[in-house]
Amino acid sequence: MEKLNSLTASRLQNLEFVQFVRDTVNDVTGTNVSLLTQDVPLGNYLNALTAGVDKLELAVRNPKKNPFTEQLIQKDQARDTAFIRFGRRLSYFELSNSEVEQKAYNTLSILWNLHRNTPRLNYQAQTSATDNLLSDLLKEPYASVLGHIDMQTEVNALKATNDEFRILSSDKRAGIAEADFVSAKELRASLSISTNSFNGYVDSMASAYSGNGEWEKIVKAMNVVRNRYADLLARRTSPGKATPETPPVGG
Repeated sequence: MEKLNSLTASRLQNLEFVQFVRDTVNDVTGTNVSLLTQDVPLGNYLNALTAGVDKLELAVRNPKKNPFTEQLIQKDQARDTAFIRFGRRLSYFELSNSEVEQKAYNTLSILWNLHRNTPRLNYQAQTSATDNLLSDLLKEPYASVLGHIDMQTEVNALKATNDEFRILSSDKRAGIAEADFVSAKELRASLSISTNSFNGYVDSMASAYSGNGEWEKIVKAMNVVRNRYADLLARRTSPGKATPETPPVGG
């Protein structure tokens, strides 16, 4: 039975993600299986992905983009990365040999689960939500247990990147850039949800109809694309690379 190969598409930069979605739609359509016309949900998913990727590409390729849009994107990417680091660092303590550190993990996870999707919010909401997270970390029971694990660097990064974004976004010259920035981030988040739903549908149908040659052909076509972009990400993070990965808008 064919299964979709793993790919962390959220690590793809915006234009890479655009091309990934386009390649997926084109390769699935290129299988020419009868399911493309007979399976209504499959057709609806492909149409939705095509419409969504067209909108996202228009937003990120806008030739009239205000220079401040790119600066806003970079600042927002920095705080998105800070959120990722915070979550990954916290997860480290889940399997700690220390009972104190495990207790800290369990307590902080309750708060983290409320805020882990903050990077998907539009920029104004994300700024406020990050302020709320930082404020809660100063309150009990979180403040005490936070002192039992080594995460101050991650907390400081959350505050610094959020403040840097706030300062830039308050610049009057950045006002014109806000529409492009918000549009790109929200479109990326929306298309990511649609892509994940499509992947889940294909995977579940291929599993439910195990041995069906047409579903297997679709999964194989998607895996060719997924493997190609997984290789791209692997090369980017391999030792010796001079240029670090730039996180995408919208995570």
